[in-house]
Amino acid sequence: MRDVLQGMRDEKVARMALEQIEQQLVNRAVQKDPGAFTELYSRHASRVYRHIYYLVGHKQEAEDLTAEAFLNAWRAVERYQDRGVPIESWFLRIGHNLAIKYLKRHRTHFTAEDTLEADPGLSPEVIHERAAAQVAVRAAILKLPDVQRQVVVWRCLEGMDYGEVAVMLGRSEGNIRVIQHRALKRLRELMTAREHETSSRGGALKAGKAKVARELATLG
Repeated sequence: MRDVLQGMRDEKVARMALEQIEQQLVNRAVQKDPGAFTELYSRHASRVYRHIYYLVGHKQEAEDLTAEAFLNAWRAVERYQDRGVPIESWFLRIGHNLAIKYLKRHRTHFTAEDTLEADPGLSPEVIHERAAAQVAVRAAILKLPDVQRQVVVWRCLEGMDYGEVAVMLGRSEGNIRVIQHRALKRLRELMTAREHETSSRGGALKAGKAKVARELATLG
């Protein structure tokens, strides 16, 4: 038990040290310190990229938008204010908004090939089926009203807690819970409508329907 408690204390001390370093970097970046901002980029770019890639579905576009997001962040960093959420959440919000603007300008739909990733442990059929389910859910998410989409993406995909999302959107935690509930309900309605539409055009495979259902279940 003593070793367990000591380990917990050590983890807490290490976490506090990392948070302190991060805050120092943020303070320097706000003063337009290029070195500090570069370090923040190194720490957070991969997560921003993953977030954008989920939305746009293409690696090159995601890379370009990630670079643009951090350039925009650098230009605006002097105006950054710590409102109780990590600066990573600020980066994610900038990237999210850029991705949505890009989709509205350039894309209206996805294909399963957009999301295919090489995985030696899976057959091409399984990879394609999983990708198709992800495409269906992602397309439905993008049909949600802006605030519902943001809550679903940040809560269910990025794993942010209710408090973080509430601060980012300027709402109460209770309101975020209500929005999430309504958004997930709407997602299921959209997926059901899609399934009925597909069935009427020639029949959807039951296996595909089950995979989409499982993909939705992971969102809550």
